[in-house]
Amino acid sequence: MCGIRISSDKSVVAGEGAGEGAGAAQSNPELNPNPNPNQSNINVNIKNNRTPSVDNLLKCWGKCAHNLCDIPKRYIHTSAVVSTGLDHACVINFNNTQKHMSMFKDHWELSCWGNDSHGQTQVPMIFKGNIEQVITGSYFTCAMKSNWYMDCWGIGEQTWIPGLIKNHTRLVTAGGRHACAVSGGELRCWGNDEFNQLRPPFSHVHSAVMIAAGWDYTCLATMSNKMACWGFNLRGQATVPKNLAQGK
Repeated sequence: MCGIRISSDKSVVAGEGAGEGAGAAQSNPELNPNPNPNQSNINVNIKNNRTPSVDNLLKCWGKCAHNLCDIPKRYIHTSAVVSTGLDHACVINFNNTQKHMSMFKDHWELSCWGNDSHGQTQVPMIFKGNIEQVITGSYFTCAMKSNWYMDCWGIGEQTWIPGLIKNHTRLVTAGGRHACAVSGGELRCWGNDEFNQLRPPFSHVHSAVMIAAGWDYTCLATMSNKMACWGFNLRGQATVPKNLAQGK
């Protein structure tokens, strides 16, 4: 697990890479626990924490395989967003090596460390600046730029993004073996579909304003405050309480 103490007394927390819950698009809380090994994270939009400060503090604790808790020193006080995967983590950090310090988006970079068995920490050059959001799955990472372009890298079907989604993304979330995004007002999912986690209820495909994915299940919230989940449901994690499903 990793977290950031923000200088304005806000905290940004990424769940432990043991499948505690769901990786939510923007600062959405984790959903239900799941014992299967997988990522868990909470992301916030970089705009909310745009000013770097020596009072910002990035820390990791708990399961520390693959040197996950050995944070590169240059990220400790310059990071504004963190996301933790199974055994790797990524941050959006302010590049203070630039000759002219400014708050332009170009100075916000994506950096990852930890387990790199499938290239999940190898950030493509296109994501070295203008980063808006990052999410981590089990052995993959996805990121979105400020121009709404997104991509994923690592291993598995979850890195095979449908072409149209790459350039029109508004929200994105990652589970253990799948990912979902809202693109052009429509919710689309890709990756492993063993438990139908890629198949949202048709009635909610065009109404999602918040999305979150866990291990083989996915959840969304609509503008009318209704909630729906689908996919792996062994422990009831995809069974939404009646009042939440009805938006009450």
